[in-house]
Amino acid sequence: MFFTIDFFNRDATQRLINSLDGVIDEFWVIVNDSDSYNYLSLVTEIHIEVIGYNSGFAYACNRALLLAKRNNRKYIVQINNDAFFRESMGLKKLNRIMFQENDLAIASPSVILETNDIEFAGSHWISGFWLCIIKTNKYIHYDTCSIRQTSFITGACFIASVEALQNVDGFDCDYFAYREEHDLVFRLRQKGLKAGYITGIEVTHTQSLTSNNYSELKSFLLFRGQGLFAKKNYPFLLRHFYFVFLIVKQSIKFIVSTNNRKLRSGIIKGFLNCFLNRTIEFDIHEEKLIFSGNGKWYNESAKKLH
Repeated sequence: MFFTIDFFNRDATQRLINSLDGVIDEFWVIVNDSDSYNYLSLVTEIHIEVIGYNSGFAYACNRALLLAKRNNRKYIVQINNDAFFRESMGLKKLNRIMFQENDLAIASPSVILETNDIEFAGSHWISGFWLCIIKTNKYIHYDTCSIRQTSFITGACFIASVEALQNVDGFDCDYFAYREEHDLVFRLRQKGLKAGYITGIEVTHTQSLTSNNYSELKSFLLFRGQGLFAKKNYPFLLRHFYFVFLIVKQSIKFIVSTNNRKLRSGIIKGFLNCFLNRTIEFDIHEEKLIFSGNGKWYNESAKKLH
């Protein structure tokens, strides 16, 4: 098993490492947009892969996939550094289930917020749209592990077959963040491969530690990710029907968020980028990210096009 995390925050990463002490056989930290990771070199069991600039979630996952291939690993587990298994044996259970299910390409466990609200508990596609299987304010605990077929997984934590991800060329780096895992599973399913939701294994996710929950950037990226997914994967009529749905949904969010200027600004910028093909720029941690109207993005500070 090949285990990786995206490094953004020192304290959260250390908490995750401590919770997995003695559980994993190879631990890689993918350092994406951070310069405070040097302390990790003191932990001899950890390998560090430094990207050196803000490359986005999809690119960081693909870097981890490449490392897994080079190390001849069959499976890869990815978890955000602001998430952790509620029990140390959760990771071993995840690996065992994946090993037993030969036709399973990728799977996520239950992901719960610290408030015990659900972040991920499986989903179904309905004419290209997704609805959560479980709609409740509090999480329902399962004592036993089982696999339920799902239409997408969560990037907060997943286990995947290295071979299956290679068959679809990994994550699409046009997505900076948000909806890239939906796109990946969509392409896997088109190849006849299965995605799963694994009950009985729980991961706690500290909500939006890596991107402020109500930030301008996050609301923009969510809008952009949904629009980009529709453009890439939906047929003409469904795509335009979804655009109407997206505009209505974001308009409602805009109206009710009267006290949050940043969220409103992100929605406006998302609309301009998705539907009017306007180029949008953000300055993040002394780096300039440029999102063009053609679905590409560019890190001007690092001179990297994605």
